Amino acid sequence: MIKKDYLIIIPARAGSTGLKNKNLRKVNGIPLINYTINFATKIRFKKNESDICVTTNSLKVIKNCVKFKDIEVIKRPNKISTNTSRDLEFVNHSLQHYAKKNLLFKNILILRPTNPVRTQAMINTALNLFKKKNADSLKTLYPTKKTPYKTWTLEKESTIRNAANCNIHDFHNAPRQILPKTYHQTATLDILKVNYKIKLKSYSGKKILGLVISKKESMDIDTLDDFNNFKKLVNK
Repeated sequence: MIKKDYLIIIPARAGSTGLKNKNLRKVNGIPLINYTINFATKIRFKKNESDICVTTNSLKVIKNCVKFKDIEVIKRPNKISTNTSRDLEFVNHSLQHYAKKNLLFKNILILRPTNPVRTQAMINTALNLFKKKNADSLKTLYPTKKTPYKTWTLEKESTIRNAANCNIHDFHNAPRQILPKTYHQTATLDILKVNYKIKLKSYSGKKILGLVISKKESMDIDTLDDFNNFKKLVNK
């Protein structure tokens, strides 16, 4: 078996409901997914230390990626490419694909095409933090606009239950200024520890790190407005 430090996975399934065909929508003549592919090929790893793959069930995405010599395209089954499919499914499918080629990985970096704004400095910070803390996974974060401590789930017979919890008395009625600061996870970057396994039982594991990133880097393209905002950013 050949062992490498990093597998970079770019997931790009077909069937987006928020913005149709968003992975292939063009900005300045360049499909959205290509911004992430181009970035991935420029991440500074040692020679032969990493591999890059696009996992997709889309024939259009596969056709788009043919011209990239430094990446491999993995045809993902439709059954693990639905709106309700879990990320762990495409991760394990990719690991098993490489295991058949006698190739194992220590860590995985996941770069999603719909969060195309990244910097090498951010990647370096994330990799260094992940290595230093010996964690199971790392997620990028950005401060939430609204506190989750004032959100509720609607239960049976119109009763409600708070969706979050903290040790402040009567916290859901407390001023937000004294509540803990919270962050939402972004899809800009995930790092997963694999330790040369061919199947993971958990996407995140137990020890999860968070890296707070900039507003630009947290950009998530899910609607037409999001897409137009990215176009403005590129054309600045």
